Amino acid sequence: MRALLADLRRASRGEVIEMAPLAPRTSVRVGGSAKFWVRPNDPKALVEVLAVLSNAGMPWLSLGGGANTIVGDRGVNGTVIRLGQDLAPEAAGLLAASFGYSRMYKDDLEQLAHAMEFYDAIYRWARDATDETHNWPATKPKSAQAQEPTRA
Repeated sequence: MRALLADLRRASRGEVIEMAPLAPRTSVRVGGSAKFWVRPNDPKALVEVLAVLSNAGMPWLSLGGGANTIVGDRGVNGTVIRLGQDLAPEAAGLLAASFGYSRMYKDDLEQLAHAMEFYDAIYRWARDATDETHNWPATKPKSAQAQEPTRA
């Protein structure tokens, strides 16, 4: 985890906290901690943070301003990416997607498993917009393909 923490700090060029309490970061002021809290400094840093998380297989969720957000007492077993006002155009879409997945799946881990394909697509779109290149596999292995959702 130390190497991942160092990579996140390098990539974000912003705030990175391990085991960050989420309650003070939401308007409701309840909930547990996130394994990592990352606030990228700019859109390019966001792309780099997403690359680090993708390479590490670390699940993540986006958080806008924290209004009307409730975090469970168990917190988030993954990374919470705080999207500041300078990332507002991206934040609205990611936040809407996060809420959509949270309504579709009761279980947090199931939600993350199904949402990762969408989030990876956003990362690839953002990466391509910055002319980065990676040697990504053309298809996912069968073990990584999503199963049918359990509807809420």
